[in-house]
Amino acid sequence: KREIYLGNINLNNMRNSINQKYFESFANELAGKFRRINHLTTNARVAIGTYHEEILKVAIRNFLSDRYTVKTGYIYYDDQNISDQIDILIIDENYSFSYLFKEGDFAIIKPEAVVCSIEVKSVLDRKNFEQAVMNISKAKEVKQKSLTGGLIGLIFGYESPITSNEWLESCFMSDKLNPLVSIDHFWPNAILFFNRSELLLFDSQ
Repeated sequence: KREIYLGNINLNNMRNSINQKYFESFANELAGKFRRINHLTTNARVAIGTYHEEILKVAIRNFLSDRYTVKTGYIYYDDQNISDQIDILIIDENYSFSYLFKEGDFAIIKPEAVVCSIEVKSVLDRKNFEQAVMNISKAKEVKQKSLTGGLIGLIFGYESPITSNEWLESCFMSDKLNPLVSIDHFWPNAILFFNRSELLLFDSQ
């Protein structure tokens, strides 16, 4: 039986050597940008979703060294093993011949070069929850084919209608996710419910 632990984020535990206000400033900046675009384009959900991804990409780039780049696209092992499109992929540029195709921020990437995949959802309801988990699972499966280590899989939900244990259990026990129950290493490593300041971490141990 898998137990689920959902709790408030304690930034002091993440990095005691850095003042909590430093991290809070990034969270406040993200929240402010999200609200700004939502007020202007409330009827354009696709545009809002795309912009939410761009906001997060910019924030992530601020924490990465030049060794890593941020893209969107697919992980490709062979014709039978291709991920679904992933919103944000973090690429280790130290790998030679990392790209099969690249134009702007869009790329088709060899699994050896991908270190992290992130799904971004403006509204993390049950439908989007299932889709995001399935996308991360497929990306991890393709990465595993390369035998070059694991892939960090994250889900970022800006808004979530509910995060009760009952709601989470109904999501995890859905017919779509049922095939993943016995495959711990294909689950996302963490899910952030941003508007609720709640972080769900997975530990197969």
